Amino acid sequence: MLTSFAARGKITGYLTSSIDGLESRIMPNSEDRIFRLHGDNRKLLCARTRCSGIQPEDSALYDEALLGAPASIKTTGRLNVFCHDCRSKWIKTAISKRTYGDKTLVLRPAVQFKLDVEYWMDEVKSKMLPQAESSQLLLIVEHPIKPRSLIDDMVSDLADAVHKMSGAVIYVSCDLMKGKAPYTHIDAQLHTTAADLGLHVMEARQRVKDISP
Repeated sequence: MLTSFAARGKITGYLTSSIDGLESRIMPNSEDRIFRLHGDNRKLLCARTRCSGIQPEDSALYDEALLGAPASIKTTGRLNVFCHDCRSKWIKTAISKRTYGDKTLVLRPAVQFKLDVEYWMDEVKSKMLPQAESSQLLLIVEHPIKPRSLIDDMVSDLADAVHKMSGAVIYVSCDLMKGKAPYTHIDAQLHTTAADLGLHVMEARQRVKDISP
C-alpha cells in the first residue's frame, strides 16, 4: 500500500516509530517526507552536543568495527569507534576545559527509545505540520494512543492541521481506544489490521480499474 501511494505521489508525510529505515527502500523518493520518532539506526552519532553524525551512506565504513565491538570490549574494556570530527575538536580543547571524557566520542546508532519533546518541537513539528496542512487524510495505523501522552499530543497537532483542510483522521487498530480524550480529534476507527487495510485498498483500486472506461 505504501509503495502504491508513494508512486502516485499521495503521501505528504510519514511519521513512524520504526528505526531500521525500511520505509526508505519502499519509498526511495520520499526520504524528505519520512519522520522517525526514535531515530535511524543507519545513522551514527556520538554523545557530544551538536554532533553532525555519520550519514547512512557512510556508516557502512564502520560496520566491521561495530560488528567486532563485543570482542573489542572484552579484550580492551572499551570500544574504539570514535567520531573523528568531534574527536578532533575535543583534542584541540584545553585539558582543563574538557568537561567530559573521550567516552562521549564513541559512535553509536542514532536511536533513542524515549520520545524527545525537543525533537518533536524543533525537528518534526516545524517540518511535518506544514505538510499535514496540505493533506486531506491522516491515517494512524496500529500505533497505541495513550491520553495525555506525547504521542497523543503529536496526533492532536497533526489532526488539527488536517482538519483545517476539511480532511479526516482515521485510526486503524483492532484495539479500542481508551479514554475519551482521543475522540476529540479522531473522526473514526477502523477495526482491522494494517495488512487487511492494505489488501482492501488494493482490491478497491482494482475494482475501480475494472469499471473504468
